[in-house]
Amino acid sequence: MPFTPFTRSEVKLILQLSEQGQGHAGERHVSITNQGMADRQMGTRQRAGITDVTSFVKFDDQIDAALALLNDPANDAEIERFRVEKRQGRGYAGEGGRYVELSHTLTSPVQMRYAIGGTTRTFPCRRVKMIIDKCNGRPRSIHIVTFFGEFGG
Repeated sequence: MPFTPFTRSEVKLILQLSEQGQGHAGERHVSITNQGMADRQMGTRQRAGITDVTSFVKFDDQIDAALALLNDPANDAEIERFRVEKRQGRGYAGEGGRYVELSHTLTSPVQMRYAIGGTTRTFPCRRVKMIIDKCNGRPRSIHIVTFFGEFGG
């Protein structure tokens, strides 16, 4: 089946629905307060695998970045595999588990907040990462577990 590009309204709806179903892309990566980011940073120091805490400044920025990521031709193969394996009734295992991890380098940077030393600062961010899972009844069966900016790239 040929790839159909995602629309902005579709991505916005996926993000909104994901917040209602144990996703935290908005809660922890857009609407989180500066204090919440600082507290989360302190908590992540005890958890392996999380080194940075970032947040989009505006929900519209997150939507635009997610749209760019999902429509990036470099992610076509992973999204197609995710789609096909869902259609065939198998759970998608990805590389190391049940989630699919997608990354993208934005053409134009977006302002991002990041936690550092008990406060937050903003910086232009180009690199974003999204973790998706399956959820029937959602557009393209996509549930966004999390979506955030990364340093570097």
